[in-house]
Amino acid sequence: MNTTNVSESTDVFIVHAEAHIAYSIFLPLLTLLTIVANLGIITAFWKVSSLREKPSNLLILCLSFVDLIQGLLFLPIMSHFQIIGIWIFGEIGCQLWIAIGTITSVTSIFLLVAISLDRLLLISLTYPRYVKLLLKSRIKVTAILCLICALIPTFTELVVWQKAKSLDIKAESINFELTCLSPTRRVVQFQFFMIIFSILPFFVVVIFTCTFFIRLRRITKSNRVGGTHNHDGSLSSPATGIADKDDESNNAPAGISHKPSTSHRLTTGPEESLRRIFVSEESGPESGSRARYIKPAITLSALVLAMITCLMPYNLYVIVIIPVCSKCYDPRLVSNLGILIFCNPLFDAVFYGVTQGKIRGFYLAQIRGIYRQMRQS
Repeated sequence: MNTTNVSESTDVFIVHAEAHIAYSIFLPLLTLLTIVANLGIITAFWKVSSLREKPSNLLILCLSFVDLIQGLLFLPIMSHFQIIGIWIFGEIGCQLWIAIGTITSVTSIFLLVAISLDRLLLISLTYPRYVKLLLKSRIKVTAILCLICALIPTFTELVVWQKAKSLDIKAESINFELTCLSPTRRVVQFQFFMIIFSILPFFVVVIFTCTFFIRLRRITKSNRVGGTHNHDGSLSSPATGIADKDDESNNAPAGISHKPSTSHRLTTGPEESLRRIFVSEESGPESGSRARYIKPAITLSALVLAMITCLMPYNLYVIVIIPVCSKCYDPRLVSNLGILIFCNPLFDAVFYGVTQGKIRGFYLAQIRGIYRQMRQS
């Protein structure tokens, strides 16, 4: 095995002899599980039509597609580089590989920002307003904006890379026949530029998530006393969260019944489908809160936990700690933290599959079908 050791880099994944066996087992397994898990999520969306009825679920679907691309195009090459210890794809291959890694990683971060914002809107707005705001066209535009946000640092890095010699970044000192290293990562200005697209979205997600849980706590307390107070001061039905004020009917979508004797059911086709998704058919404040708020809270918590666990250690170490304390650089730690980043696509798929009841049911149905076929054969 040829071991590449670039001590001045904070980006090269360095293979140590004692870790070679572990990498040889773990990295191919990580790649395979990432592909299978995200294909499972995408298949569940394709097979279970009710998952596609909720527009915000399209963000989860986009996240699974991004993670699948990372599993198909980035992780296999990373596994090869880590295990063999030599880069064999040249400088152009290195540029494409790093670009794919940046696009998929940053896009997933901004998609998580969009998911946390959706959860915050869900708990902040009355149900009719949320339905009017939650359109599939807007979700698609949001996903495109997340991709654009990822393309900005990617193309910026490639442009700086091409001008590395004129900027005296010593790009010629990198042997792309042995290793893959972006010379732009040595530029302090570019490191601060990357903070905008990595660290700041994390804090936005944390703020949105904390606000969501603060408002969720207020709503659950209100439900215990028989009703939910909306942000505009109106009193909502405990089971549905729809305002009981008479003037709310002027802002609600067509098809919503406001008769006091009814349970605020939506009578038109699209709204009726959305109501079944967001609002529990069971009666009582606790069931309504769980259907509309608690389940999204569990999913959001799982995705945020995966992001914190996988993405933040590397970013904090490379972007914050190493520039301040150059003696703190440890190539082995950088290598391991870099690999941890790319566990996030697998964790996203697993956590979402576990916390989403319909996807869980889809998996269980497939397992039962396989089990029956095995018994019959």
